[in-house]
Amino acid sequence: MSYKPNPIDTSDIKINKSLSNLTDELARNIHDIWALGRIEEGWTYGHERSDKKKTTPCLVEYSKLPDSEKEYDTNTAIGTLKIIVKLGYKIQKPSEQSVEKTKNSIENILSEINLITTKSINDIVSVWLKHDSNIWSKHPEIYLYFGEKVLSSGETLIAYDILTKGLESFKNVYFIKQVDSKQQATYLRLRQQQALSLAQSGALLQAQKSLIDLSQQGLDDGETLGILGRTYKDLAMVEKEKKLSEQYFESAFSIYHKSFIKAQKDNDLDSAYYNGINAATIALLSDNTEQAIDIATSVKNICIEILKTNRKDLYWVYATLGETELLFGNITESKKWYKKTKKSNQSNLRGFSSMQKQAKRILKKIGADIDSMNDCFNIPSIAYFSGNMPENSLKTSQQFSLEMEEKTRKQVEEKLDEMNIGIAYSSVSCCGDIIFLEELLKKGGEINVVLPFEKDKFLDNCDLIPKKKSWILRFEQILEKASQVKTLGFYNPEIIKSNIEFTNIFIYGSAKFRSQIMDTNVYGLTFLGKNIIEKEFKKLTTAIKYFDKKNSVQHFPFLPMMFADIKGYSKLDENQLINFSTFFLEKISQITKKFEQNIFSKRTQGDSLFFVFKKIQTAIDISIELQNCVSKTDWTQYGLPSDILFRISLDAGPCYSYVEPVTKTVEFCGNYVNRAARIEPITPPGSIYTSETFVALAKAMKVKNVQFNYAGQVILPKNSGIIPAFCVQQQIVQT
Repeated sequence: MSYKPNPIDTSDIKINKSLSNLTDELARNIHDIWALGRIEEGWTYGHERSDKKKTTPCLVEYSKLPDSEKEYDTNTAIGTLKIIVKLGYKIQKPSEQSVEKTKNSIENILSEINLITTKSINDIVSVWLKHDSNIWSKHPEIYLYFGEKVLSSGETLIAYDILTKGLESFKNVYFIKQVDSKQQATYLRLRQQQALSLAQSGALLQAQKSLIDLSQQGLDDGETLGILGRTYKDLAMVEKEKKLSEQYFESAFSIYHKSFIKAQKDNDLDSAYYNGINAATIALLSDNTEQAIDIATSVKNICIEILKTNRKDLYWVYATLGETELLFGNITESKKWYKKTKKSNQSNLRGFSSMQKQAKRILKKIGADIDSMNDCFNIPSIAYFSGNMPENSLKTSQQFSLEMEEKTRKQVEEKLDEMNIGIAYSSVSCCGDIIFLEELLKKGGEINVVLPFEKDKFLDNCDLIPKKKSWILRFEQILEKASQVKTLGFYNPEIIKSNIEFTNIFIYGSAKFRSQIMDTNVYGLTFLGKNIIEKEFKKLTTAIKYFDKKNSVQHFPFLPMMFADIKGYSKLDENQLINFSTFFLEKISQITKKFEQNIFSKRTQGDSLFFVFKKIQTAIDISIELQNCVSKTDWTQYGLPSDILFRISLDAGPCYSYVEPVTKTVEFCGNYVNRAARIEPITPPGSIYTSETFVALAKAMKVKNVQFNYAGQVILPKNSGIIPAFCVQQQIVQT
């Protein structure tokens, strides 16, 4: 052997004792790098080393290594430091000033997060887009703190992004015990909250997979099990097959009950009553009444114990007591607790509507009147309003005298009280709209304003609002006080009528969807002559062509469209790319053939799919079939990875068709086409996500066999704005 090792002589170099902490960290990191290498090669822990079985007793955290192994890693670390000094580099501890500066920086970040109004998506996005990843990545607890705050506001997709980024601080961590003990709690909580964000956004299977992984590592605390139980419960609620739904309910009950028992032993009262009430209700819905009553009795006792403490936030304790009494059949007692719940937080309409739905399930199961609890929650009704009759154009003049205004205002006030209207969806195209929205604001209601195109252009083209400073000022004040102002498109003088009709459909569909989410009544109101009357929405069809230019460009008031691609496509090797382009796309082709007559256009590029449909229902049906096919097929038999996941996004809106000059095929363009393409890459894979516009149109068109769950706002790339996203799931199974 001719090779003669000739290491640099560092015998004259001495390492300062002040760097002992650095030596320890290097030694620990050397071991972790070695361990990661072994794990990636398939090695596991074993009492004895075996090259054949790939087992070794050294596959443990650094603190549990034998002294001889620690010494080896320490000597390697010291050798590394010596060679650095020998080569002329200096090693010094961070200055106290630098440490203090970092500390102040972290405190400033946390202060800024604390100042966020979680009701304002702009505040959340502002902090997130400008965050310094160099600082945050060294302190992943900041990601956790911010992510939890955002998640609690209901913005699950942005929370998912934040929590996922936080987990990147723990790169190459396969098992929690690889993490420094100081960071283990942060790592675990990040994983749990990330799973919760997935579950709340509708990505149940992905959340479940992550939670099962944590559970298999022995990290099955109340939080992990509680979220895991939720995923099985939610899957049971959306599963069409009765047997499979029952299996999911059984799994949900088993997990909740296990966590309930464990929390009781650990004296973790919050986890105990949360998991316990879920176990009790599932038991009742699964016809295990005796077991449900037994668990509910224990839960009630736990809640009573909590009430004896000095805790201030008792919202969920009151709600749990309301549900336990309902399980007992004590409707009067249940009402008392639910009314206390509402009194403790008057503004949580989302929570009240969820409680009301749960109460109705229980009431139905015990054979009571399902509406007998409605007065506890008093969920307000929703109105979609049009101050001028829908067939009137923006250019129709309308006189509005002071006498008429007062009469109108009185009529509005009476209708609001009569119908218990607390939420409205409307445009602001005339005096009637303004008066209606002003009166609802006076009553403390919520208004949602929809404009067909930009505000300034809208005012320029709207003669229904008098060109007086007083009315223009009232118009501006309405926009300022609105919970949201939605601008659906861009001004184009050739398609104003189309824009107005699209706006009316969106307003109707949005109100309809909101009423279903909140389990409350929805009313349509408009003016007829000098009176306010209820109106019916006239269903419009898609694919109405308004003009046909010489170059064959056609405008559609709205069309549904789908973008999809595969996560990890770029990592496929050459053989897998061939298999994908043949076997995978052939599977896709078999599905699309069934819907051929309702597809306007379809295009593929690599792993990307872009379809334009004639009907909203077709877009939904084909998306669900594609997602089911990809998730349930064993792709390994086709030479592809087993973990292939589809990302599918749906959108709908005005667009244009044209004949593409090069290929001579019919293609589509427009702002909604661009937006649809930008939703898909930024959502969690394995589920179908869609825009608020698509949901509103789907509800207006009365689509079947589908439900939409709010998943949170998504920040579109290329400065394309922020839009609400919804997860698409098959219709709920009624229990």
